[in-house]
Amino acid sequence: MPFVRAKRPVAAAPISFSIYDEFGQVQKVEFVAQYLRHDHGQVADLQDSVTNHARKATGQPPIVRGDGTPIPEWGFPSDMAFIRAKLAGWREMVGPDGQPVAFSIEELDALVEEVPEAIVPLFNGFFAAHQQAREKN
Repeated sequence: MPFVRAKRPVAAAPISFSIYDEFGQVQKVEFVAQYLRHDHGQVADLQDSVTNHARKATGQPPIVRGDGTPIPEWGFPSDMAFIRAKLAGWREMVGPDGQPVAFSIEELDALVEEVPEAIVPLFNGFFAAHQQAREKN
Protein backbone atom coordinates (compact mmCIF):
# COMPACT_ATOMS: atom_id res chain seq x y z
CA MET A 1 0.00 0.00 0.00
CA PRO A 2 1.52 3.38 -0.95
CA PHE A 3 2.06 5.99 1.71
CA VAL A 4 -0.07 9.10 1.19
CA ARG A 5 1.77 12.08 2.59
CA ALA A 6 -0.77 14.25 4.33
CA LYS A 7 -0.86 16.07 7.65
CA ARG A 8 -2.80 14.02 10.14
CA PRO A 9 -5.13 16.00 12.40
CA VAL A 10 -4.15 14.03 15.49
CA ALA A 11 -1.32 11.82 16.67
CA ALA A 12 -2.65 8.52 18.00
CA ALA A 13 -1.18 5.74 20.12
CA PRO A 14 -2.56 2.50 21.47
CA ILE A 15 -2.99 2.56 25.23
CA SER A 16 -2.67 -0.81 26.93
CA PHE A 17 -2.27 -1.62 30.60
CA SER A 18 -3.59 -4.08 33.15
CA ILE A 19 -5.54 -3.53 36.35
CA TYR A 20 -6.93 -5.79 39.04
CA ASP A 21 -10.71 -6.05 39.22
CA GLU A 22 -12.75 -6.38 42.40
CA PHE A 23 -11.99 -10.14 42.48
CA GLY A 24 -8.23 -9.68 42.16
CA GLN A 25 -8.25 -10.85 38.57
CA VAL A 26 -6.13 -9.10 35.96
CA GLN A 27 -8.15 -7.10 33.46
CA LYS A 28 -6.56 -5.68 30.33
CA VAL A 29 -7.46 -2.09 29.40
CA GLU A 30 -6.97 -1.21 25.74
CA PHE A 31 -8.06 1.73 23.60
CA VAL A 32 -6.54 4.27 21.22
CA ALA A 33 -5.75 7.74 22.53
CA GLN A 34 -5.71 10.69 20.11
CA TYR A 35 -3.57 13.70 20.96
CA LEU A 36 -3.25 17.14 19.50
CA ARG A 37 -0.53 16.96 16.87
CA HIS A 38 2.75 18.72 17.68
CA ASP A 39 5.76 19.27 15.46
CA HIS A 40 9.16 17.81 16.26
CA GLY A 41 10.45 20.96 17.98
CA GLN A 42 7.41 21.21 20.23
CA VAL A 43 7.71 17.57 21.27
CA ALA A 44 11.44 17.99 21.96
CA ASP A 45 10.67 21.05 24.12
CA LEU A 46 8.05 19.10 26.07
CA GLN A 47 10.36 16.11 26.55
CA ASP A 48 13.23 18.28 27.76
CA SER A 49 11.02 20.40 30.00
CA VAL A 50 9.38 17.39 31.67
CA THR A 51 12.84 15.88 32.18
CA ASN A 52 14.04 19.05 33.89
CA HIS A 53 10.84 19.22 35.93
CA ALA A 54 11.47 15.68 37.21
CA ARG A 55 15.16 16.39 37.85
CA LYS A 56 14.29 19.52 39.81
CA ALA A 57 11.85 17.53 41.96
CA THR A 58 14.62 15.09 42.89
CA GLY A 59 17.25 17.76 43.52
CA GLN A 60 19.26 17.04 40.39
CA PRO A 61 20.69 19.75 38.14
CA PRO A 62 18.79 20.49 34.93
CA ILE A 63 19.88 19.12 31.58
CA VAL A 64 21.38 21.64 29.18
CA ARG A 65 21.09 21.35 25.43
CA GLY A 66 24.33 20.98 23.55
CA ASP A 67 23.41 23.75 21.13
CA GLY A 68 22.69 26.20 23.94
CA THR A 69 19.01 26.73 23.13
CA PRO A 70 16.92 27.30 26.24
CA ILE A 71 14.64 24.60 27.59
CA PRO A 72 11.17 25.93 28.39
CA GLU A 73 9.78 25.56 31.90
CA TRP A 74 7.25 22.76 32.41
CA GLY A 75 3.95 24.61 32.26
CA PHE A 76 1.59 22.05 33.79
CA PRO A 77 0.75 21.80 37.51
CA SER A 78 -0.01 18.07 37.27
CA ASP A 79 0.06 15.08 34.94
CA MET A 80 -3.72 15.37 34.58
CA ALA A 81 -3.43 19.02 33.52
CA PHE A 82 -1.03 17.89 30.77
CA ILE A 83 -3.37 15.09 29.68
CA ARG A 84 -6.39 17.43 29.66
CA ALA A 85 -4.47 19.90 27.49
CA LYS A 86 -3.12 17.35 25.00
CA LEU A 87 -5.72 14.57 24.69
CA ALA A 88 -8.09 15.30 21.80
CA GLY A 89 -10.11 12.10 21.63
CA TRP A 90 -10.14 8.34 21.82
CA ARG A 91 -11.30 5.32 19.89
CA GLU A 92 -12.44 1.89 21.04
CA MET A 93 -13.64 3.24 24.41
CA VAL A 94 -16.89 1.64 25.51
CA GLY A 95 -19.02 2.00 28.61
CA PRO A 96 -20.41 -0.74 30.86
CA ASP A 97 -23.31 -1.14 28.43
CA GLY A 98 -20.93 -1.90 25.55
CA GLN A 99 -21.79 1.35 23.77
CA PRO A 100 -19.08 3.71 22.53
CA VAL A 101 -18.17 6.53 24.92
CA ALA A 102 -17.69 9.86 23.16
CA PHE A 103 -14.61 11.75 24.27
CA SER A 104 -15.03 14.81 26.47
CA ILE A 105 -13.05 16.26 29.36
CA GLU A 106 -15.87 15.11 31.66
CA GLU A 107 -15.56 11.53 30.34
CA LEU A 108 -11.77 11.72 30.71
CA ASP A 109 -12.17 12.81 34.33
CA ALA A 110 -14.68 10.00 34.90
CA LEU A 111 -12.26 7.46 33.41
CA VAL A 112 -9.42 8.60 35.66
CA GLU A 113 -11.72 8.68 38.69
CA GLU A 114 -12.73 5.05 37.99
CA VAL A 115 -9.31 3.87 36.75
CA PRO A 116 -6.54 6.07 38.20
CA GLU A 117 -4.02 3.61 36.75
CA ALA A 118 -4.79 5.24 33.36
CA ILE A 119 -2.91 8.46 34.19
CA VAL A 120 0.62 7.22 33.49
CA PRO A 121 -0.24 5.42 30.22
CA LEU A 122 -2.19 8.46 29.00
CA PHE A 123 0.68 10.80 29.89
CA ASN A 124 3.26 8.57 28.19
CA GLY A 125 0.90 8.00 25.27
CA PHE A 126 1.36 11.59 24.11
CA PHE A 127 5.07 11.00 23.57
CA ALA A 128 4.51 7.53 22.08
CA ALA A 129 2.03 9.02 19.60
CA HIS A 130 4.73 11.34 18.32
CA GLN A 131 7.40 8.65 17.90
CA GLN A 132 7.97 6.13 15.18
CA ALA A 133 5.75 3.08 15.53
CA ARG A 134 7.55 0.00 16.76
CA GLU A 135 7.15 -3.01 14.55
CA LYS A 136 6.87 -6.57 15.82
CA ASN A 137 9.73 -8.86 14.85
